[in-house]
Amino acid sequence: MQAPTQRWSRAALEDKDRIADALHGADMVFVTAGMGGGTGTGAAPIVAEVARELGILTVAVVTRPLASREKATQHRR
Repeated sequence: MQAPTQRWSRAALEDKDRIADALHGADMVFVTAGMGGGTGTGAAPIVAEVARELGILTVAVVTRPLASREKATQHRR
Protein backbone atom coordinates (compact mmCIF):
# COMPACT_ATOMS: atom_id res chain seq x y z
CA MET A 1 0.00 0.00 0.00
CA GLN A 2 1.33 3.43 -0.94
CA ALA A 3 1.65 6.21 1.59
CA PRO A 4 -0.82 9.09 1.07
CA THR A 5 2.02 11.36 -0.03
CA GLN A 6 3.05 8.97 -2.81
CA ARG A 7 -0.54 8.54 -4.00
CA TRP A 8 -1.13 12.30 -4.27
CA SER A 9 2.26 12.88 -5.88
CA ARG A 10 1.54 10.18 -8.47
CA ALA A 11 -1.95 11.58 -9.09
CA ALA A 12 -0.55 15.09 -9.62
CA LEU A 13 2.13 13.76 -11.97
CA GLU A 14 -0.53 11.93 -13.99
CA ASP A 15 -2.49 15.20 -14.29
CA LYS A 16 0.41 17.57 -15.04
CA ASP A 17 -1.24 18.56 -18.32
CA ARG A 18 -4.50 19.44 -16.56
CA ILE A 19 -2.58 21.41 -13.93
CA ALA A 20 -0.74 23.27 -16.69
CA ASP A 21 -4.05 24.04 -18.42
CA ALA A 22 -5.46 25.42 -15.16
CA LEU A 23 -2.39 27.63 -14.66
CA HIS A 24 -2.19 28.79 -18.29
CA GLY A 25 -2.28 32.57 -18.55
CA ALA A 26 -1.48 33.19 -14.89
CA ASP A 27 1.11 35.82 -14.04
CA MET A 28 1.54 34.59 -10.48
CA VAL A 29 0.56 31.45 -8.57
CA PHE A 30 0.19 31.02 -4.82
CA VAL A 31 0.57 27.43 -3.66
CA THR A 32 -0.84 26.99 -0.16
CA ALA A 33 -0.34 23.64 1.53
CA GLY A 34 -0.20 21.88 4.84
CA MET A 35 2.63 19.37 5.15
CA GLY A 36 2.34 16.08 6.94
CA GLY A 37 -0.67 14.49 5.31
CA GLY A 38 -0.89 13.52 1.69
CA THR A 39 -2.23 16.24 -0.56
CA GLY A 40 0.01 19.14 0.44
CA THR A 41 3.17 17.11 0.79
CA GLY A 42 2.56 15.07 -2.36
CA ALA A 43 0.81 17.37 -4.82
CA ALA A 44 1.94 20.90 -3.93
CA PRO A 45 5.53 20.37 -5.16
CA ILE A 46 4.18 19.13 -8.50
CA VAL A 47 1.93 22.18 -8.87
CA ALA A 48 4.91 24.44 -8.08
CA GLU A 49 7.07 22.55 -10.57
CA VAL A 50 4.50 22.96 -13.34
CA ALA A 51 4.22 26.68 -12.59
CA ARG A 52 8.02 27.02 -12.73
CA GLU A 53 8.14 25.15 -16.04
CA LEU A 54 5.58 27.63 -17.40
CA GLY A 55 7.70 30.57 -16.20
CA ILE A 56 5.07 31.71 -13.71
CA LEU A 57 6.16 33.57 -10.59
CA THR A 58 5.27 31.18 -7.77
CA VAL A 59 4.88 31.83 -4.05
CA ALA A 60 4.39 28.96 -1.61
CA VAL A 61 2.85 29.30 1.84
CA VAL A 62 3.41 26.07 3.73
CA THR A 63 2.56 25.00 7.26
CA ARG A 64 4.04 22.13 9.20
CA PRO A 65 1.97 20.08 11.64
CA LEU A 66 2.31 20.58 15.35
CA ALA A 67 4.59 18.03 17.00
CA SER A 68 1.60 16.32 18.67
CA ARG A 69 -0.24 16.02 15.35
CA GLU A 70 2.87 14.70 13.60
CA LYS A 71 3.30 11.96 16.22
CA ALA A 72 -0.36 11.00 15.94
CA THR A 73 -0.10 10.80 12.14
CA GLN A 74 3.04 8.66 12.30
CA HIS A 75 1.39 6.36 14.83
CA ARG A 76 -1.51 5.67 12.44
CA ARG A 77 0.79 4.76 9.53
